[in-house]
Amino acid sequence: MALTLLVTNLLHGVVGLAWLAGLRRALAPMPAGLWARMLTLALILPVAVVALHLAGVLPGSDASVLRVDLWAAHILANHVVLGFGAVLLGGTAVAFVLQELWPVLSQQRVLHHAPRLQDAALEGALAAVLAKYEAHGVRLPGRRRLYVRLLDTPAPTAALEGFVEPVLLVSRGLRDHLDSFELEAVLAHELAHLVQGGNRRFLWVWVIRALQAPNPLALIIFRLLVEAREAAADALAAEVTRKPAVLAAALLKLRSSAAAEADLSVLARARASVLRQAELAATRLRVRTLLDGPGRAQASPLATITAGALLGALLWSVA
Repeated sequence: MALTLLVTNLLHGVVGLAWLAGLRRALAPMPAGLWARMLTLALILPVAVVALHLAGVLPGSDASVLRVDLWAAHILANHVVLGFGAVLLGGTAVAFVLQELWPVLSQQRVLHHAPRLQDAALEGALAAVLAKYEAHGVRLPGRRRLYVRLLDTPAPTAALEGFVEPVLLVSRGLRDHLDSFELEAVLAHELAHLVQGGNRRFLWVWVIRALQAPNPLALIIFRLLVEAREAAADALAAEVTRKPAVLAAALLKLRSSAAAEADLSVLARARASVLRQAELAATRLRVRTLLDGPGRAQASPLATITAGALLGALLWSVA
């Protein structure tokens, strides 16, 4: 049973990636928000479909186009394929812990322990951005007051923290490098994450990702999703502020003002250098998109429901 579930999850990843590639080509240019939603569904639906099959809500394997149980039996009988698969799945699970889970937990620990201060410049910028969101007709979820705090740390950081009462956090190292317009653009970007569901919704995505930790296709989809969420937040922030070039400038300053790494070990510096190069490549892509025109940030609910239903039907046929 466990092997069948693993093979099912792998095949669902293949189907999901193929479907996403075709959909993006068919709907080009695809709104950033729709792309992020489709990636989210491609990560969540495989687990949901398998759970419905196991619960007996959906028809069993006899009604499926592809019999995964037969694939699993063949793999179990072939020790070479079984051994290769075990190495691949085990390595992917380790990569999930070391490259995705651990860095996020480390960042959250740093954010949690850094001193937080009230700051008049940040509060004024937040008030201006909230007014722009209201003028644009974009409603923020929840009715409680939204707070912004200054993190007393030199590392350039901006984040949305919290599940029940979200707080916008901007580090002193970042604030001191931005002018007033760039500061508003950064806050608009973080508010866009809140509009798109915030940390509460993304926590469930993390749980679903953890359930598929050994799946290399889920790893690819999740990393695409992280990039897509940033692109969708960029697009909405640029749409609301009407200053995409300002947000692009803020992104460049965010990466160029990285903290010194002289106190790190040789291995840690090497790892930081690789990560920094990857972040720079991602930042260049985001900046180029903003300058070329980020396009529409939002998509109609009907488009999301239709595309999601079609993807769910495809995944149901593989069980």
